Amino acid sequence: MYLQQNQLFWGVSQEFLKRVMSVAKLVSFQPGDVVFQKNDPAGWFYILIKGEIKICPNDSAADDCAGACTGDAFGWDSLIEQDRYRTNAICMRATVLLKISRTEMDLILAEDPYNAAIFYRHLARALGDCLMTRCRGQKEAPADDTATMNIPEMV
Repeated sequence: MYLQQNQLFWGVSQEFLKRVMSVAKLVSFQPGDVVFQKNDPAGWFYILIKGEIKICPNDSAADDCAGACTGDAFGWDSLIEQDRYRTNAICMRATVLLKISRTEMDLILAEDPYNAAIFYRHLARALGDCLMTRCRGQKEAPADDTATMNIPEMV
């Protein structure tokens, strides 16, 4: 089962996995296909089954891009009640994804609070890991540059 391989689903019940799999759709893409673009409605989240996805906040800034590996989830905007995607997702080679509807996932999570808590705890960890990875890659602001760090001046 594809979902068991994704950290978002570790520890949830088999029944919960079956319900999510029942609404998941297997979709295929070719190299260069766009899964979603920044500002598209965030109606789906995805799990990479096979292939390679490049996720970029901008159109072409390769330094800001991340890659998705087999088993990775992306399109998280749909899981955290964002109306629009904040990134672009582009297939780098032939790709197979599980596509899960935001609406259907919301219903499953609402009907099973115990497994929803497990799922959201893993989602929070994944988002935190992603944030920390991005922060490590950015240059640190100079210690005396309070304007850059948005620290109000103390009187």
